[in-house]
Amino acid sequence: MLTKKQRLSKLNGIFVSIANLKTQNKIVQDANADELDFYELDADDTPDIGDRVSVDDDKKYTGQRVMPDGSTVIIKEGVLIDILESEDDHLYAKHNCVAHLKNNEGEVVKIYGDADTPFAPGNRVTVNSKKNQANKVIHFQSLTVHVRYGKLLDIDNE
Repeated sequence: MLTKKQRLSKLNGIFVSIANLKTQNKIVQDANADELDFYELDADDTPDIGDRVSVDDDKKYTGQRVMPDGSTVIIKEGVLIDILESEDDHLYAKHNCVAHLKNNEGEVVKIYGDADTPFAPGNRVTVNSKKNQANKVIHFQSLTVHVRYGKLLDIDNE
């Protein structure tokens, strides 16, 4: 049987081991696949204004980074100071949804633009509410729509 001193020593060792465990930081990639390390956040946390971040191991980084969703994060001396929404968000907001369809795969496709020309190249497209689809081919009954980064490129009649 352990003495009180031995039990306390053992418990202290367990607490020290737990304290020394390294949790995974919150790491996100920008649009260029560069890593932004929010080293004070846990992996499942969401970065927010005021959080500390390092870029390329520089904890005093100052600059802007474009994120995959098109938003821009502004960092000053290693602190996230602002998140600017994507310019595309304004484009979706100022245009009406002129086509709301389901493709052959059952995905919900919305096209934003001018009601007179819903399938015009350059119109914005979301698939299952996701913007900025990198390269997407959308099949409808007799149409194939090509989308690149959330914009309608062209249409093929089958």
